[in-house]
Amino acid sequence: MNLNRPAQTKHSTRSFWLTLLLIVVFNGIVLVYFHNRFWWPPDEGVYAHTAERMLNGEVLNKDVEEIHTGYIHFIHVASFAAFGTRLVSMRYPLIVAGFLQSLLMFLIFAPRNLMVAVVAAVCATAFGVIQFLNPQPSWYCLLFVTAIAFCLTRFPDRKWTIPLLGFLIGLIFFFRQITGVFAAMGVLTYLLTMKKEEATGRNTLLGRGLLALMLGGTIVYLVLATNVSGWILIGIWPVLLLADALFRSKPSNRTAVEAVVLLGIGFVVSALPILLYHLFNHSLTTFFDDTVLRAFDIQQLAYLKVANYVVQQGSAARILFQFRSFHEVVNGIFWLALPLAPVTAGALALKRFARSRSSADVGPLPVLAVFYALVALFQQIPIYFFYMFPLTIGALFWLSLNAKKRSVAAIAIIGVAFSAIAIHYHAGQPVTRTLGGILRGNRVALVPATTIKRAGLWVEPESLRTYTELITAIQANSQPNETIFVLPYNSELYFLAERRNPFRFWNTAVGIRPGKEEQHVMNVLRTSPPRVVVIAPRDRNNTPTSEAIIAYVRDHYSLVQTIGSFEVYRAR
Repeated sequence: MNLNRPAQTKHSTRSFWLTLLLIVVFNGIVLVYFHNRFWWPPDEGVYAHTAERMLNGEVLNKDVEEIHTGYIHFIHVASFAAFGTRLVSMRYPLIVAGFLQSLLMFLIFAPRNLMVAVVAAVCATAFGVIQFLNPQPSWYCLLFVTAIAFCLTRFPDRKWTIPLLGFLIGLIFFFRQITGVFAAMGVLTYLLTMKKEEATGRNTLLGRGLLALMLGGTIVYLVLATNVSGWILIGIWPVLLLADALFRSKPSNRTAVEAVVLLGIGFVVSALPILLYHLFNHSLTTFFDDTVLRAFDIQQLAYLKVANYVVQQGSAARILFQFRSFHEVVNGIFWLALPLAPVTAGALALKRFARSRSSADVGPLPVLAVFYALVALFQQIPIYFFYMFPLTIGALFWLSLNAKKRSVAAIAIIGVAFSAIAIHYHAGQPVTRTLGGILRGNRVALVPATTIKRAGLWVEPESLRTYTELITAIQANSQPNETIFVLPYNSELYFLAERRNPFRFWNTAVGIRPGKEEQHVMNVLRTSPPRVVVIAPRDRNNTPTSEAIIAYVRDHYSLVQTIGSFEVYRAR
């Protein structure tokens, strides 16, 4: 029996279309409702500010700094051109990506079990974009890696499959570099170990060499990027899988060459548009500088290493056992259990691979999920956990398909229950709840941001008051043709106040290197000072460089107003 195709009976066909319709309706209701009910202005502002400058003719990585590889901005430029220069415009392609990711998850499971397919699709949405409705490249990467799992599951033997996988890996890479590397490792590991080959001697050098390279690279990344918590919950599983494959699998050199060449062809095709763009605009050098050298710099920001998933579990356990309210108990269970998902998926995938020595027996979805979970280690906070969790929970569902019907049903019920918790207590809720509020499941009522012309969103009242006052102060103290300077971060103020940025960067921590770049900023402040400077003196992105600039501004500018955590200054 071919498990990749639904049984061709009238009953099964009708059931398929009815369940597909159910998923479409569910996504239509949930995604449309939440599409404008959240903002995190500092991150959202980066994408809006960059897209507007590109829309006005500036060149990415030449006139506008950006550490991501770029494709995300062309989506936002198109959104602004089609729907207007408002923050909500960037949500429309984001919501489409969330819908397609849920649909692909449904189609992966539909030939095997329609009930599980529905639950997997629901979970993909419940734990997906609605948890952090910010036009981040990570959400598009999640769509593309799900598409990779779909192709490997449903079309494993087609001639075009591997080049298409390479193309999708390329798209992931040119949305977010490190995520593309993780996806590539998952795909390459799967392809090298898919068949139980028995190559010997030198005929295994290339395949094993690739496995050794990926193993070494993963270990180095984990040592540099994470802590014991990250190793235990997420990092150890790709390491053990690669080690098992390295010492026990015997892929032939031919298999390795075919995989690398065909993936490479697809990758090159995906890279052509961005490379031609930079060749045409003479910006290849700055493209490399921004997306490689500066991208490494951001990894050194101290606050990225502070959070810890295991510590968060401990906090969730304390909340749970205080038994103070229903919503705290269910959210304590929720946050205590969620980080165990990558542990369970990794352990089960490793056990199945060790037994069979074939990644095909494990399944594309679990193998990819084991590697893709590494994205959650960039910063151990709930947001980054959700970037990978839809794929991880899909892997758990896949690994449970051969269990007894009652067990599968129980897992499906748990998936639906946890999805309900995720939607009710966390979807569209502001980051300003703080970690304690998130772990307790506290809810904040949102209001339409009618006083901010370029928003089109529903936001928390305190944030709305702060930004309305900031925009009013900036516009009252500057003219539309004048520049303002915001530091160290908060580029949303350029966009929302409709004022120009005199510099190519949007974050002083990454955009100003000591030496020439720092001197350039000081020269601009002395010779053609921005009319208004907005400072966030307690922002975590402040560095000695930004502190020196802040000191200069306080000496040479007049304080106009203090609004929330911001200070607004006007040139004398």
